[in-house]
Amino acid sequence: MVVVSCKQLDFGTVFIRSESIKYFSVKNNTGRYVQLELAITEEELCKTKARKQIIPPGETGSFEVVLESRNSGDFKAVVKYSVNRSHTFEFVVMANLIPIAL
Repeated sequence: MVVVSCKQLDFGTVFIRSESIKYFSVKNNTGRYVQLELAITEEELCKTKARKQIIPPGETGSFEVVLESRNSGDFKAVVKYSVNRSHTFEFVVMANLIPIAL
């Protein structure tokens, strides 16, 4: 069984035009290697790197999800991920994006 760290990544309040990072982790409890791949389509998440990982049996893989936006307001996106290119799942990314007040 593959176990994910969460079904929702909540960045909380984030200033626009700044990068914020959260981690999405996957524990491989199977006896085989698994390939996990993130499908990022939202512009605000495009700085997320290493979207594909091979996770050995008994190990944990971690994806650094990077959020950056130029627009204020509530942000919500669904990120799909696949396990071994045959099973598709999703998690939600949320944030409250606010302008910097000087």
